[in-house]
Amino acid sequence: MVIRQRPLVLSALILLSPFPVSCKPGPNATIDSTHSSQSSEPRAHTKSEESTPVTEGFVVWESNRTGNWRIWLRDLGGGEPRQLTPKGGRRIHCCPHISPDGRWVAYMNLAPNQKGYPRGGAIGPMAVIRPDGTGNREILSAARNYFENRSAIWRSPNSLIFITPAGTTSLLEVDTGKVTPLTTKPIEDFPWLIDSSLSWAASGDATFAPYDSERRQIPDRTALEGCQAYFTFGGQFGFWVAAPGGPLRWIHLDTKETGTLLRKSDPLLPSTSGYLYFPMISSDRRLLAFGASDNKHSHLDSDYEIFVAEISPETLTVLKAPLRVTNNQATDRFPDVYQSPLPLGSHYGEAPFRWRFSPPGEEEFAWNYGDGSESTGVSAEHLYEQPGRYKVVASKGKLQLQGRVEVHPAAAPKPLSTQLLEDGLQIAIVFDEKIRIDELSAHLETGIDIQEWKLDRGDTRLRLQLAESIRQPDRLELTNILDRAQRPNRMSTISLEVEPPHWPSNREGLVFVWQTGNSPNLLFDQGLQADTAVQLGPRGFARLDSSFSLLPSGGSFVADDASMHRIRQGCQRTNELSLELTVRPPIGMRESAVLMTAAGRGWSNFTLSQIGHRLVFEIRNGGKGSEGLARIDLMKLPARASSHVVVSYSSGRLVAYLNGSQVLSIDSVQGGFFHWRARPLTIGSDWNEKRPWTGGLEGLALYNRILDPEEVRENHRRYRAMIENRPPIEAWTVDATLVQCSVRPVLDDIAPYRDALMTCEYSIESDTTSFDLGSSLRVAQWAILDGQDVGTTEIAAVAKLGLTRFRDNPQLESQVLSDTLDRLRQFPLFYSSRP
Repeated sequence: MVIRQRPLVLSALILLSPFPVSCKPGPNATIDSTHSSQSSEPRAHTKSEESTPVTEGFVVWESNRTGNWRIWLRDLGGGEPRQLTPKGGRRIHCCPHISPDGRWVAYMNLAPNQKGYPRGGAIGPMAVIRPDGTGNREILSAARNYFENRSAIWRSPNSLIFITPAGTTSLLEVDTGKVTPLTTKPIEDFPWLIDSSLSWAASGDATFAPYDSERRQIPDRTALEGCQAYFTFGGQFGFWVAAPGGPLRWIHLDTKETGTLLRKSDPLLPSTSGYLYFPMISSDRRLLAFGASDNKHSHLDSDYEIFVAEISPETLTVLKAPLRVTNNQATDRFPDVYQSPLPLGSHYGEAPFRWRFSPPGEEEFAWNYGDGSESTGVSAEHLYEQPGRYKVVASKGKLQLQGRVEVHPAAAPKPLSTQLLEDGLQIAIVFDEKIRIDELSAHLETGIDIQEWKLDRGDTRLRLQLAESIRQPDRLELTNILDRAQRPNRMSTISLEVEPPHWPSNREGLVFVWQTGNSPNLLFDQGLQADTAVQLGPRGFARLDSSFSLLPSGGSFVADDASMHRIRQGCQRTNELSLELTVRPPIGMRESAVLMTAAGRGWSNFTLSQIGHRLVFEIRNGGKGSEGLARIDLMKLPARASSHVVVSYSSGRLVAYLNGSQVLSIDSVQGGFFHWRARPLTIGSDWNEKRPWTGGLEGLALYNRILDPEEVRENHRRYRAMIENRPPIEAWTVDATLVQCSVRPVLDDIAPYRDALMTCEYSIESDTTSFDLGSSLRVAQWAILDGQDVGTTEIAAVAKLGLTRFRDNPQLESQVLSDTLDRLRQFPLFYSSRP
């Protein structure tokens, strides 16, 4: 049944008023040209003295309300939704994106056999159409989306960034058809979209990474939890869906500060519309569009409705309750929203701020500046002495033009973040506004020479090039930095801490590093000449624990191909290898199991195994077959404890350390790594998922050099301190009988996710802890892992459960949880990691 859309009532649009009904762009409808900003981004949101006006606008989205997916449009001023793209045919119209001047909507035209979201993206033509339905034409014969339905980013009103069928990223000049490659490396699963400033890239698995326009490459970064990553226009912020149904989150891409746009079941939303997806922020950063359902997940057939909310362009804070703009039982998803610039523009500055405006023509206007001041004349000029948000109105008869002036308190620039780049050869400092460095003075406490400095990222980031890499903590002193206000503000001399990553203590020769799943895991790649993130992909039952450590649990983790080649080539170059890890062995293990191996079909470079309580190391230091492998019994591994282990090899010497102390040194192993082959690094089992290991691992590092005893002791000290600083988590073991379970999730219904939990109720038979958990409890347990059904739902079955509180497991925040049990009784929710 189709529910007829009710017209919007003007009183319901207070948050967006006044909106004319038309969706045509206003005069001079470009986003940037009307801004006379003295500071690219005001640093704080200030309270409006009057409600801020917003001009005409419209929202577009994809909908299956007519059976086939089509792009729909509705004016934000009211009126009925209308189908924008042509009727007829079974092809899929998706991925709408509005140009920054509001004149075009780009969209994909896909074959009808697409089901869900292909992981590598779907391929088809890309077209543009005007908001009034005219001008529909194909601009690319083949492009692809980026795993879920986003396919393009407008860089300007006439150019957009898109993904090629090969999985690279390019820039299209719409009028001429000229295509400029932005990347050269094809990506199979998660291709990149690049932001309009050509500074950042995003993929569908919620990864944000820097873009190197000179080398046309994107170094890897660790994915955030969630999906549907995208950018604000100009690239300062990224945003994404952080967990099933919300929250909608944002990240400042330079400083890595994060915040929340809307929470799942946010109080600002209707109680029946709390499950959130498909966020998109308008090109002027003043409106947020998104979809919401009544706790239904499926993106293919759930009743998602489109909402629009006014947000602060400086902080992305939602200012008022979102407005629902659709009302149909079909699926409405992936919106985009546009509002025209104000006729008098939007202007930003710091007090005192002098505003000037000269309309075209020679007609006189009556000017109201919003602070009690008025004037009459062809043009306007006014000095705002006090901070505030002001509505400016120019009137002539019935004609009334409006504008916005935002004046912020006078303040000197402030540094927001400091980080090391290019293996410690650069320092990057991000400021809260545009700066000037004409008179800059900078020096480091250690005396390392600063060779040059420059600004980038819209003059908000200062980069200092050093004569040598920073390897130890240092202090940077900066003097004479000014902002770009009409009356410049000078920053006082400041001293900033500059510190390399805490662990490992010495990153020289590092060819692989993986601390925990919520760490950056960055190392400097000599080939890329950039910091890049090590990636580990789970297979089977492998997952993370509450500390984001690796739990293979009968599955395994496999490193990315770049790591495979980096390890092999780096170690072959030096014929040296050091392996460092912190390990929690499984209890009662007797079989041989593999902790880590660089191996593949018929060939092994090295393998670290556990046999009983002992660690055994195999390394290929010779030719073919087993005769080319040296096998060394390293040490007995303490049970029921985390241990820091280091194995360091160079031809003629192998040394092993346990918790900072040397436990083995032999000189009987000779040879180098000439016969090593490109083989994947697998953690938690052999390469073919045999000999599984079920303990816990973290703090993994591989070097193409030997580690001396002092460095090993320091690394152990640092990592031990990190573990001891973690808050303790209570755990219980119980024998319990299964009473009932929630509806088991189905893989197709949870797409794009491949893992899911479900809530089950148990009655406790015995409790081996001293804490009384009561007679019944509810437990979140795995139902799907790596796309496969796991666990049992046999009612009355008795199981031994290891439990922790669900709230003590932050690694689960992004997981789908099926919870369909009744809520008549209140149960604390626990988590059992047993598949």
